[in-house]
Amino acid sequence: MTTKNFKQTEIGEIPADWDLKPLRSVCVETTTVNPAKAPDTVIEYVDVSSVSREGCRIVGATKYAGKDAPGRARNLVRHRDVIFATVRPTLRRVALVPKELDGQVVSTAFCVIRAQEVQAHPEYLYYVVSSPDFITRVGRLERGASYPAVTDANIFTQKIALPARPEQERIAGVLSKIQRAVENQETIVADLRELKVATTAKLFREGLSGGPLKTTEIGEIPVDWEIKRLGNYANLFSGYAFKSSDFTDNGVIVVKIGSLQNGTLTIGNRTNYFPKDSVIEEFEKYTLHQGDILIALTGATTGKVSCVPKEFNGALLNQRVGKFEVFSDKLDKDFLHFFSISNYFQMEINLNILQSAQGNISPEKIENIFIPVPGLEEQKEIAGILNCIDRKIVFASKEHENLKLLFSSTLNQLMTGKIRV
Repeated sequence: MTTKNFKQTEIGEIPADWDLKPLRSVCVETTTVNPAKAPDTVIEYVDVSSVSREGCRIVGATKYAGKDAPGRARNLVRHRDVIFATVRPTLRRVALVPKELDGQVVSTAFCVIRAQEVQAHPEYLYYVVSSPDFITRVGRLERGASYPAVTDANIFTQKIALPARPEQERIAGVLSKIQRAVENQETIVADLRELKVATTAKLFREGLSGGPLKTTEIGEIPVDWEIKRLGNYANLFSGYAFKSSDFTDNGVIVVKIGSLQNGTLTIGNRTNYFPKDSVIEEFEKYTLHQGDILIALTGATTGKVSCVPKEFNGALLNQRVGKFEVFSDKLDKDFLHFFSISNYFQMEINLNILQSAQGNISPEKIENIFIPVPGLEEQKEIAGILNCIDRKIVFASKEHENLKLLFSSTLNQLMTGKIRV
């Protein structure tokens, strides 16, 4: 069905004044090169892993002398070329070649798209071929079970919507501004995470006073700090041994290993539930509350720590996940949380995992790890500083997600002509 000022095409409705053409018709041929013919010339090489799926940009290049270049180093690229990975195209490894990589080489696993600039704006083509609609259409053409891929021809024969050249440029301009904002916010989040790591290391080594240090089993710490086994201050116990037959489609959330992701808990498609009317007094020990500290005891995420958010209040803890229970009034719970994600603690966890034939760690091993303990007030101040950074990370991360959603929505609206610029 065609609506006013729009026309129906094989890729959906587009504005009536836009053209529909094969991608190839607005591109020019590119060339290949054999670096081995100039054995001492240094090239910068981009392979598929060098392209960010999240940001659709090149995040690194490897330097090689021509004689040492990989066999796939053949595609010569220019500034503003678009590279599109033909291997597993649905992973969306698409990027625009930056100025600093002009004249360099990319893998033959990329289709190189070079705009015929009289007809097509290079950045416009970049946003077209990185759009979900284009990726989906190309993805349907994948062939191969263990190494799914498409051909360059599969990409170049795809039809694309083409507004007039000036409108293409305006569309690209709007999207590039939002994309830069996304990238800037991503940098802010990364910088804050680095700040947290550096601040944590400094505070757990030097404390707040900057006074003299003493050498201990875990390295230098302030002279007035104690150092004892974690088990002197807290217990660690694993969750209840639920059976798979216990779970239902709704009820009380059961926190399993897979729920621990990136320092927090997540409710995913594979979340399990336990019937509310079956919760008995025996489960009180395994009931979670906001601020509880959990640690994975086995599996790929062994040693990873998560703090329970308020939406998991009342959830039940499954086996293979441990919960810290602070029983000493000399240890602040928040201080323990930040210690448990410190580099020292995680290195101790990894060392114990390496010594385990099963690749896991027991609560007893964790309780045996040394912990530096300043006075309670200093603990709270240290935790307060790190909590402040955490709040900044959460705020910056939400802003990053909002900008990504804005970009995605704007891309769709502009590429379908629902918004004209």
